[in-house]
Amino acid sequence: MTPWLAGSRYDRDARQTSMSITEEDRTNALGLFNSAECYRQAADILGTQHARALRFDQPIRYLLYHAIELYLKAFLRADLPLDSVIRYGHRFRRLRGACTSRGLPLEQHEREVLTMIDTDEAYIRARYLRTGLSQEVAVKDLSWAAAAIAQKVGFQLRQRGLPLRLIEPSRFGNG
Repeated sequence: MTPWLAGSRYDRDARQTSMSITEEDRTNALGLFNSAECYRQAADILGTQHARALRFDQPIRYLLYHAIELYLKAFLRADLPLDSVIRYGHRFRRLRGACTSRGLPLEQHEREVLTMIDTDEAYIRARYLRTGLSQEVAVKDLSWAAAAIAQKVGFQLRQRGLPLRLIEPSRFGNG
């Protein structure tokens, strides 16, 4: 706190406001969706403009995995309390099942991508050094799937009255 604000009316108002807003209020579907968009856009920029500067593509993959996870959680958060959404953790097949059972239409390619992210711990491999053979989705296909999921979740959230910006397509093209 800035010393000249301490004890002032502004200080009291800020403390009262921050105490009345809960984590449940702050972590809403719109915030999760917007965060996912930032991660996806960062991955696309890194993957299309700076990929050669990287030794490995794990940072791009991690950004896309995290974006996909946040899109799915945004969809769930529109109807569920935060604690229920958090319980899914990073388990993409469980997130996919919960979303599709609540009406999120996913194409075969998107379902396969979500299954492959869970297979062989791809999400963990993107975050931590894990050596050995693995089967991974191509970065451009991950980007395409993330953009498609963004479009579908965005449509559903708009139907619920949330004000979303235009969702940009993947910078990698149409998969």
